[in-house]
Amino acid sequence: METDNQNGMDYNEEEVCQTQAALKVDQKNDIECSEEEVSQTPEALKADNHNKEEVCKKKQILKVKNTNNSTNKLSEIEASLSKKIDTDLGEVKSDMGILGGKLDFGLSGLDKKIEELDLKFEGALQEEKDVNVGRVNDLKMALEEEKLLRVQDIEIAKNNLLEKIQEERSALEDKNAEVIKMIDEDREDLAHLGKKIDGEKRERGKLLSELEYKMEDDLSKCTNKINTDIGAMREDLEKESAQNKADSQRYIQTWTHFMT
Repeated sequence: METDNQNGMDYNEEEVCQTQAALKVDQKNDIECSEEEVSQTPEALKADNHNKEEVCKKKQILKVKNTNNSTNKLSEIEASLSKKIDTDLGEVKSDMGILGGKLDFGLSGLDKKIEELDLKFEGALQEEKDVNVGRVNDLKMALEEEKLLRVQDIEIAKNNLLEKIQEERSALEDKNAEVIKMIDEDREDLAHLGKKIDGEKRERGKLLSELEYKMEDDLSKCTNKINTDIGAMREDLEKESAQNKADSQRYIQTWTHFMT
């Protein structure tokens, strides 16, 4: 219906445009005719200046004639357009009445369909709700069972961990006892070794003292002997020197006596 109205309006606008174009052409033709009539008057004006008034009257008559023609054509167009608009409005009102009846009938059927859809939707929603409630209950039960199983697994793992910790602690205590025992044994060995080292140190000190005393005694004896030997050697050397000196004098005396 809107398309028909739009087509009618487009048709009216097109008709108006065509009419306006025709009016413009007629006005142009009338003006050209008036100009031709006026263009013929200059010769008469040159001949007699009194014809000016007649020319002006002719111009006014032509203007009134053109105006009357345009007014008559516009009146005809307005009457035609009014008649066309009244006809189109009547058709539009008739079409709107038919369309209103169809809309009322369609709306009543649509209300019934909407009610049926609401009922179906509520039923489907209730079914889905029941199904979801059942699923939720099943899921809750499964979660409770899983929770119990997890608690049992945690308790078992906890007990196993405690047993493992106790075993590791016992093994560590045994290892600590062994280490302490080894340390005590090493401590005793070190104490015995310390005593042994102290004894050896005292023994060595004693031996060193005896060795030092002996070395000092031997050194003293050696020194005395060396001094005695040196004194004896000195006496021998002195005796030998005196003997050599006496022999030399005797040899000199003998040689001197022989030379003389």
